[in-house]
Amino acid sequence: MVGPTVSIGEVEGDPRYLFQSVAGARRLPDGRIAVADRGQALIRIYGPDGTHQLDLGGEGRGPGEFDYITTLMVRPPDTLVAYDSGIFRLSTFLADGTVLETKTFSVSEGRPEIFLGRYSNGDLAFSWIDLTRQTPSDRRVNPDPMRFGRFDQEGELAAVLGSGTGLRRGPAGVMPFTPQLHAFLFHDTIFHTDGLRAEINVLDPNGVSGRPIPLPVKAVDVSGAEALLRAGLEAEGAEELLRRLSESPSDSIPVLSEVILDELGRFWVKQYDPGSDINWLGAWAGIRGGTWWVVNRIGVPLAWVVFPQELQPLAIYEDAVIGIVRDEFGVQRIQVFPILR
Repeated sequence: MVGPTVSIGEVEGDPRYLFQSVAGARRLPDGRIAVADRGQALIRIYGPDGTHQLDLGGEGRGPGEFDYITTLMVRPPDTLVAYDSGIFRLSTFLADGTVLETKTFSVSEGRPEIFLGRYSNGDLAFSWIDLTRQTPSDRRVNPDPMRFGRFDQEGELAAVLGSGTGLRRGPAGVMPFTPQLHAFLFHDTIFHTDGLRAEINVLDPNGVSGRPIPLPVKAVDVSGAEALLRAGLEAEGAEELLRRLSESPSDSIPVLSEVILDELGRFWVKQYDPGSDINWLGAWAGIRGGTWWVVNRIGVPLAWVVFPQELQPLAIYEDAVIGIVRDEFGVQRIQVFPILR
């Protein structure tokens, strides 16, 4: 990859170019870029050259307003879809700022926190923690029991399609090398993995499991990862985390740290790297840089790509990657990098 073609964001100055906490960024068909800033409860639209054009939303609970944006998608040709996991509401906008619809979702056994996308018939896919199966942490490790479901266009749960796992929790909280759920809806199929195994699971619209997709990642050296974690915590003076680590040593380490589905339905997969991807050492802020495999939907590796170390990819297209770049002070910028072949 070469340097960015577009860079949006400033350290100080015009507030339209200052980001607090970017939740997502997407490219519109006409080349404009939509950025969801969770910290400001806004979706900001920028021209192909990075010039600010308009803002959508704002803090609140009225139509088109946000409490906690977690997902931003584009529905062709010109509709923006944003999910607010604070109030479990999906909002759709035209790219000129017109609010088309807001809809709230609920499920009796949990909170539909993760929006996966829209089926071809208009139904919607979500994932949530099944609170009826969540076990209080004692001395054991308890993975979050995740459920996948299809909701109708009125916001009612139509079917529970399958299950998976999310964060791993112990008696003192989230485990040091916890995996995370990665899930997507593409062509009416849900793909999901927690990263503990080198594969992606498959669920069709009726909840029938397909053959898992193998991934070209390898097991992580456990002793080396634990040594890196302990050294990092000692360097930071994180006494409380060191105490928790002694009381609850890691039970497992993921083999992958991030998965992104691109617009063509290919998986971009990053091998778990203890040198950069340990949550207890700051990886919660976003997985950045490193070598990523590009894999098709039957598990054939197509290519590998090295991202700049400062880049956290958010959306990947056939010709470009949109991501967050942070400077040494944590200031966020949105940058677009071309993909060269």
